[in-house]
Amino acid sequence: IEPKYLSKYLNDKKERLEQILPQLSKNQALNKLKQQARVFTGWKGVYTAFMTIIETLPKGAEYIGFAAGFEEQFSKETQEFFGKFHKKRAGMNYKMKLIANESARLQVKEQINTYKEYSYEVYPEFRFVPGFAPIGLIIFGDNVLHVAMGENPIAVIITAKQIADSQRRSFYNLWKIAKK
Repeated sequence: IEPKYLSKYLNDKKERLEQILPQLSKNQALNKLKQQARVFTGWKGVYTAFMTIIETLPKGAEYIGFAAGFEEQFSKETQEFFGKFHKKRAGMNYKMKLIANESARLQVKEQINTYKEYSYEVYPEFRFVPGFAPIGLIIFGDNVLHVAMGENPIAVIITAKQIADSQRRSFYNLWKIAKK
């Protein structure tokens, strides 16, 4: 194209884009209501899954869940991963309620001391049950994040209001009987 026509070409494209923007916005709104499941693999994938919490919830919101694998020995990668994520979480001033198995009480105490080292102002609130809590399950908004750490970590986010509400009810029923 001759240089003198570039401006007209760009203006035509801009007008076309402005014409279809309302429909694109409408489609995006419909997609947000859609139920879906997404799988994330590897450290970058799992980090992306956890960042969905940050992208979804407003500042000061609460999310709940079952602590991710305190029973497992955390690798250096896992510790670095959670250190990075909790820094972002603290910046959003999220309130967290987590249930862990009683056998993880000592590791949880150590983890909270780590939060204090980093001067996080909002610490997760933990309660404990005697060995029957699932691990690595987080409920936020209409989403359920299930994660398995390890050599090849994986995460699945299910977006479905009915599933999130069901998991939330189960969590709060267990929360009532869990010990501080």
